[in-house]
Amino acid sequence: MKTDWLVLFSGSLFALSTIVGCAGGTSAVLNRESSLPYESALEQDAAVKQDVAVKHKVAPESTLIQTVGQTTYREPSATLVSSVTTPQPLTPSLIDLAAGSDLGETIATASGTVILDFYADWCGPCRSQAKILHDLESTAARKRALIIKVNVDQHPELAEQLQVAALPTLMVVKNGQLVHRQTGLASKEKLVNWMQ
Repeated sequence: MKTDWLVLFSGSLFALSTIVGCAGGTSAVLNRESSLPYESALEQDAAVKQDVAVKHKVAPESTLIQTVGQTTYREPSATLVSSVTTPQPLTPSLIDLAAGSDLGETIATASGTVILDFYADWCGPCRSQAKILHDLESTAARKRALIIKVNVDQHPELAEQLQVAALPTLMVVKNGQLVHRQTGLASKEKLVNWMQ
């Protein structure tokens, strides 16, 4: 009977420790002989479960102390968990300039190099350039570069102002200054070099 109680108690502690995350502390409890009667073990198991429930109501900066038998376990503070699981907003590395949007404002908010791609949906080489640019999205994100696609049919004044006469036309802007301009397709290698 005592062996059955010990197996049941050990199994419930192991399951509880897996949920709580105290696998190291469980081995210390399981290796120790216990002389508690069966009813006391069940009461103690219920107390441990109640401590776990209290954990979720504890302020983030506090620390939960859990006692099982004569062994005390200190749980890590909840702030560590919440800081790790807080999702960070993703910043896109390739965007289409929406009709009516201000290109200057979009460039001003960028933190690194900006590559402008002036294109039209009816332009065959523009579709090839778009595929190359989309393939470089993750590279642009790592290099903190922003690729802005500007449809000349939606922004004819902007295309005229920047003297875009042929498509595709690519421009590189660094620190608010136009540093490079190219008409025609640009290779992946060239685009990566522009992102430096």
